[in-house]
Amino acid sequence: MLHAQVCSKFMRARVEAYEPDAKQPVPQIDTLVLIDREVDLVSPLVTPLTYEGLIDELIGIKNGAIKVDSAIKGQDKDKSKEDDAAAPPPPSMVSIFLNANDALYVEIRDLNIEQLGPCLGQKAKLIRGHYDAFRANRDNQTITEIHDFVKQIPGLKQNYESLNQHINITEELKRTTDGGTFRNRWNTERALLEGEPRYDLLEDMIAKQEPPIQVLRLLCLQSLTSGGLRSNKFDFLRREIIQTYGFEMLFTLNNLERVGLIRKRETTMGFAMETTSTFGNARKSLGLIKENVNVGSPDDIAYVSSGYAPLSVRLVQISIMPGWTAYTATLQSLPRPAIEFGQRNEPEELPQALARLVQQQGGAPPP
Repeated sequence: MLHAQVCSKFMRARVEAYEPDAKQPVPQIDTLVLIDREVDLVSPLVTPLTYEGLIDELIGIKNGAIKVDSAIKGQDKDKSKEDDAAAPPPPSMVSIFLNANDALYVEIRDLNIEQLGPCLGQKAKLIRGHYDAFRANRDNQTITEIHDFVKQIPGLKQNYESLNQHINITEELKRTTDGGTFRNRWNTERALLEGEPRYDLLEDMIAKQEPPIQVLRLLCLQSLTSGGLRSNKFDFLRREIIQTYGFEMLFTLNNLERVGLIRKRETTMGFAMETTSTFGNARKSLGLIKENVNVGSPDDIAYVSSGYAPLSVRLVQISIMPGWTAYTATLQSLPRPAIEFGQRNEPEELPQALARLVQQQGGAPPP
């Protein structure tokens, strides 16, 4: 298995690099947590509600950048009319890079969409306050004070342009998130996460020929959260998808079934076995669903989707406190075994703050 091979390589490399007589470097990481993607197939299917998560969900982040209409990025209004007349028209789509070079993006990337508007509003008031304060006292300011303000102008202009850009992106996102279709999608996902079947909704979506990616996403979520699809529903939905979207979907459905994203519920003597799903057990024991999440001052990771805490994050949290041994029964029900390796010889001097490195084999979901 992949996770076992990775653990073995790490342990072998550590043993080979160890020199008893040499002075060992002081470690900065005290724990490595490896999680196989098969353990948590549900979280990538849930719609995120953080700023960065929604950008990737609704616009798409590729190589650290997004492509949007040029109006969202904004144009330099200080150019003269002659320059505008001589220059070629701007492209309809432009690239915006989202990385640590943008201080504002670093600050707001993990905010819930409901908290994003007030935060950006405060930033706008702060920048406007700098200009208003200067204009109000410009007649009484000394040359030194004026010079100091002039030196701040490039930074203020850059902050203003970044703020204006993120306000435009947020407005673009809100056009979708404030719509009834998006809210219905969130409510459907929430119902599935809580164990409620939504077969009728899936049938309606197929009949309306809604985008196949949305249909397949909810189909996989229905299967994973309920321990498989009912036998009669499995055959019916499979047939309807192929007849509606084309025979090419046959290969997609086979691949989804092969990797375990959809499966038919086991039957005994022609009757479906009503068994509690693996996800259902984890949902109860790890508290994956949380009501009344405070998105303004979040104290739980469930704020990222306004109510659902990703299973993989909960596993990391319980590895810290109280420890995996307190959840042995839950861990045993997951698709992959839980294995712990402890260091035999602890270094004598350790830094006050050590990091915990988390690596997900098979990719990680969006924030």
